[in-house]
Amino acid sequence: MVGTKFEDNKVRLFLGDELVLEQDAVTGTTIGTYSAFVEDDVVEKKDYDTAFVGKGASLTDTTVNEDGEVYVDDGGKLGTISLDGGTLSGAPICENSSRWYGGAICLTATGLGEDAKGSLILTGGTFSGCTAPELNGYAGTGGAIETYGGTFSVQDALFANNSTGGTGSSGGAIALLYSASTVTGGTFSGNAAYFGGAIQQNAGTLTVTGAYFTGNSSVGEPTTAYSPGGGALELHNGAETNVSGSTFTANTAMYGGAIYNDTFKNAVSTASVTDGVFDANSATLQGGAIYNYANMTVTNSVFSGNFVVEDEATTWSSFGGAVANTQNGSFTVTGGTFTSNSGVQGGAIATFITYGSEDTADLTVTNADFAGNEAMYGGGIYIQTGKADATTVTGGTFTANSASYGGGAICRCYGVLTVTGSEFVGNSAGNDGGA
Repeated sequence: MVGTKFEDNKVRLFLGDELVLEQDAVTGTTIGTYSAFVEDDVVEKKDYDTAFVGKGASLTDTTVNEDGEVYVDDGGKLGTISLDGGTLSGAPICENSSRWYGGAICLTATGLGEDAKGSLILTGGTFSGCTAPELNGYAGTGGAIETYGGTFSVQDALFANNSTGGTGSSGGAIALLYSASTVTGGTFSGNAAYFGGAIQQNAGTLTVTGAYFTGNSSVGEPTTAYSPGGGALELHNGAETNVSGSTFTANTAMYGGAIYNDTFKNAVSTASVTDGVFDANSATLQGGAIYNYANMTVTNSVFSGNFVVEDEATTWSSFGGAVANTQNGSFTVTGGTFTSNSGVQGGAIATFITYGSEDTADLTVTNADFAGNEAMYGGGIYIQTGKADATTVTGGTFTANSASYGGGAICRCYGVLTVTGSEFVGNSAGNDGGA
């Protein structure tokens, strides 16, 4: 079915193998669950089961039902598409689409779990300037794409300057709800939302490999119910996520400049990052690169030049130039480097709870190197946890980290700290504890 049924500048609609319609643009049709009726012995085709969108052609305002399929050639254009359990594959160009859920494409799978039907499979393609605005009191979800269940896969695509609107909006480029999701390669640039400037994964699973996230942002003001987080990724409601070989640079948020990993109504998200690069990400309050209050492991990753913005009004609630771990969070670091990160409490990492709370916060660091990080307290690591909470540091080096007040390398205010086999060289503090 690939190749021979595409033609440049044509949308070609099929019933089985029969070509029913061929034109440069098709608007407001249905693919799948096709029907026909007989009138005066003439069979009229009312719907179609397959669409092929050639380079330069345009398909919009279309519903793809469970047994329908749409294939898009590289350069074919899509407007607003709804997948009701159907399948869409290809490398589309999507620009300036707008609705409050899935500005360009919305996939709603039929069935649940392993029985869910519905796939969105994209290889290449460009999604630019799509938006899911706030509408009738509903915050936008998925500036370019929203999925609910089913299977989502995108490879080597560009998502640029997509956004969602409203307090609590999610997934500036992509919002993935209860879906099995895969992102391979590609670039996410300049996307914005309240939660997850580039991507929000809400429950379900997400695998990200070799992707590049730059200049994405979590935007909006905090309320009594919400605080904006996850400049690039928000991992929410028990999501299970694996990120490998990916780069996060210059993403911004109030919490978690690059990644926000949360617990929601006892659904604990689990995330792992391997061979990641986090450079020049920032937060206005906590976690210049990562904010974690769930379970997270980071392996052989590089954190450099991440920071929390210094502001006198928020000094004592500002934590973690690179990583903030809090509110029953468990954070494990193995290998990797933390270089030239800066913050108020914890230039590289802060593990902490609110004074007097019953939360916990556990941190394990093994064979990681900390160099040139800066803070007011704890140039390398800051610890403010419960009496029984464990912070364990094994191996690794702490070199030329500094604190303007206390703990050039490590500052422990509360909690249990165990350090084994680590090397401390040339760290400094203005008042207490150069190392």
